[in-house]
Amino acid sequence: MKIDCSKCPDNQECCGIMIFDSGFLEENINKIEDGFIQVIQKGDMIHYLYEDSRCCFLDRKTRLCKIYDKRPQVCKDYGYLEKLPCPFFKKSGARRSPASQTKIERMIDKQVDISLKNNLQPKNLNNQES
Repeated sequence: MKIDCSKCPDNQECCGIMIFDSGFLEENINKIEDGFIQVIQKGDMIHYLYEDSRCCFLDRKTRLCKIYDKRPQVCKDYGYLEKLPCPFFKKSGARRSPASQTKIERMIDKQVDISLKNNLQPKNLNNQES
């Protein structure tokens, strides 16, 4: 069964911190949302950081993905893999309990923190180390 994201109570919470290679970003530069506050980079991998911690390709007004047709596999798998569960809905489409939701949100936050700490180093927008 497909998860119905239109019922999401948190407006695409899953469209959070995403890391892209520079080639993919160059191909889609015109679709990156304005308003990022920091660029985080390690090697060829780049993340645009926003105050709301959402993906750089999430349209803040429509809440739709600007690269939906060529979104990364992790976006396609979100909610269906054990390590990437949707905090709000089960694979069956049934709503999760508040306790289950909190547990999953904490697990995902921890995974994101570990990934950022291990894989990326912050850079200022003027490309100087911060």
